[in-house]
Amino acid sequence: MIYHVDFAVKDGSNIRTIQTALIYAMNVSECKEQAIEIKSKISSSNELVMFIEEPI
Repeated sequence: MIYHVDFAVKDGSNIRTIQTALIYAMNVSECKEQAIEIKSKISSSNELVMFIEEPI
């Protein structure tokens, strides 16, 4: 399945997407593992959050 993942930061009272990725994974757990790896390459900040959407 292909999952759509947004990486975002809180900007005041808004949430701003800074990067989007399409991740091929067999399930959400596998997608999350890959998304965490991508997140670590984007930023070491704990303020960066991930939003994983339903498979496309």
